[in-house]
Amino acid sequence: MRVLFVLVVAFILHPVMAADVHTVPIDIQSYFKKNTCTEVFDYYAEARVIEKPYLYGIKSIIKSKSIVNDYSFIAWCKSSVNGPERQYVLVGQLGGEVWPGGCKFPIRDFDYPGGLSISRKQVNLSSFNDFAHKSIGRKSAFGPVIRSERDGLVYEVFCHRGAWVKSNID
Repeated sequence: MRVLFVLVVAFILHPVMAADVHTVPIDIQSYFKKNTCTEVFDYYAEARVIEKPYLYGIKSIIKSKSIVNDYSFIAWCKSSVNGPERQYVLVGQLGGEVWPGGCKFPIRDFDYPGGLSISRKQVNLSSFNDFAHKSIGRKSAFGPVIRSERDGLVYEVFCHRGAWVKSNID
């Protein structure tokens, strides 16, 4: 009888408890609201999802030096605007600064979100396409690359001459 009571209470409270589960800190949640998107609540719904859907300290990473109280971030959110199949958006808050190369957030048109990381490296632009799926060319460039990885599927995003370009790696 006691077990049945616990199960009934848990069933009744489940929607309340689930509503309190978040995938990002509160400052990022607030940023999402201002940018017409919401948390990816089902981000951790699959097995072995280790990396977070957000990353802090972006200015320190792209400038290659430690910045005190660096609360800049990038994060995945889900578009709250009805539209095409690709509903995931990468947003960034850089404290009023622009990404190296002149690109701005948000970046739209992604099929899935993944764990985020950034590295400064040389990239071969022949493996990147713009978001209209046009080839960028055979040049190489150096700068910060945003990497999103989930279950072996990888996006790398790079700012090239004021426009975001991406590479899909399977």
